[in-house]
Amino acid sequence: MQLLLVHQNFPGQFRDLAPCFLERGHSITAIGNRQVDLENAGIAYHHYSYAEPSESVCIDSELENSLRRGVAVAAAARRLQQEGYEPDVAIVHSAWGEALHLRAIWPRCRLIVYPELYGSPQSLGYGFHRPSEQCTPEQQQRIDRQNLLAAAALTSCDAAVVPTIFQRDSFPAAWHPHLRVIHEGVDVTSIRPASASLGERGAEEEPDLLLPDGSVLRRGEPILTFASRALEPLRGAPVFLKALPALLRAHPRVRVVIVGSQQSAYGSSGPEQDPSIAEQLERLRNSSQGKRLHVVERLSHPDLLQLFRLSSAHTYLTYPYALSWSLLEAMACGAPVVASRSAPVEEVIQHRHNGILVPFDQPDQLAAALLELLLQPEQARRLGAAARRTIEKYFSLEESVEAYERLFSEELDLRTTDPDGPSPR
Repeated sequence: MQLLLVHQNFPGQFRDLAPCFLERGHSITAIGNRQVDLENAGIAYHHYSYAEPSESVCIDSELENSLRRGVAVAAAARRLQQEGYEPDVAIVHSAWGEALHLRAIWPRCRLIVYPELYGSPQSLGYGFHRPSEQCTPEQQQRIDRQNLLAAAALTSCDAAVVPTIFQRDSFPAAWHPHLRVIHEGVDVTSIRPASASLGERGAEEEPDLLLPDGSVLRRGEPILTFASRALEPLRGAPVFLKALPALLRAHPRVRVVIVGSQQSAYGSSGPEQDPSIAEQLERLRNSSQGKRLHVVERLSHPDLLQLFRLSSAHTYLTYPYALSWSLLEAMACGAPVVASRSAPVEEVIQHRHNGILVPFDQPDQLAAALLELLLQPEQARRLGAAARRTIEKYFSLEESVEAYERLFSEELDLRTTDPDGPSPR
């Protein structure tokens, strides 16, 4: 099958799916905005570029960027069409406008979009983190404009995929029947707990992890972890930092590793935090327990997985928003998790079955739950093993690929011989 994958930050969500599609005999062409060499990966990659608008001449520069991305992807697609390329199926992450014009270029191609989430004030923390704070009219207008892209994608596609039930239900109810829930999946054969990763060796031989600051983490040490693309309110960074002083005092040996940039990623427009995350980190560093705190802006993926394997307790907090890969990968590594009682986390973690759930904005309860896992390693191991089984049963990459291939077959069966192609469903 000729399969076209489009994502402005390719490979993005296709990081693990694309190699599996190749192994199953599909031919893959990709379009993205990133400069990346995929020749040795067996993927025909086509880079597109566009000029960013001046913020002073448009109402919403993000929306304008998305419109320009749509035009740039269409130009790349037309070049491929002129070379004779005709995809059978295209999967497009539609949140950045890249799906806007593909229907007109390849009318017979089955277009599957990935709209991810329908924005709302609650997804940015309004009425959730601080119930008294209300979304401003300007912020609501920005959310409405971003949802235009989802609406455009859903009206022109043949099928749409989202990774969780919560993300499906964020869309207007009329669209729910047309949204297929398929997570991208976790490669459970390579992302495994410590003992399973070592073959015949024992877990006590788990290799150390050297952090960028020169510190070495060793198996058996009490290690508390937190990882997010950015240390921001949406992913609970301020709540986690508020929980640390009491926890560090209560456990004199625990070491805390925080992975994430201090630049905003998703939640820059949500409710403000006081004090700032930078101030909280500085205060912790200067405290008497500061030597046990390690803040890392970024780790390689293998090192991040190794950190999860060494973790005695991992924290994952989020507003009602898209589910992070980091949570599922930490669970696949057997890390015992304390997470927020919020969507879509509750689709994955059952309280005291495969993790512990706490209210999002309760640092005292978070500290108590983390301390419980640190002081009761047998319970932590039990929860970590159950977390691993959850990922194997419900989130394996193999299951995800098979679900996608079933969707491909369904869509291709609907394709007609009409040269103009079928009407989108």
